Amino acid sequence: MTQEDLGKKAGIPRSNYSELENGKGNPSLITLTKIANALQVSLSDLVRSPDASLEERIHQVKSLDQDQQNVIDQMIENALFRHENQGGKDEERER
Repeated sequence: MTQEDLGKKAGIPRSNYSELENGKGNPSLITLTKIANALQVSLSDLVRSPDASLEERIHQVKSLDQDQQNVIDQMIENALFRHENQGGKDEERER
């Protein structure tokens, strides 16, 4: 499922979804509910506390269909990319 597909399914512009996926947005409860509905997951699962164990998260992701897993995978890739790039910037600032 692409950002455009999910945006259409959730009824939000792709650009807005892209910002959220990249950690640049601050979604409203309504937007989060639309995304959860589009992904066919509960709102609580979408915004679950980071206290959930890694094993629980893996189990939850495995229960999703392939398109949903692809969306989660892309979000993880983007987060790791931002983290790696931010780490380099922090090191440069320390010098």
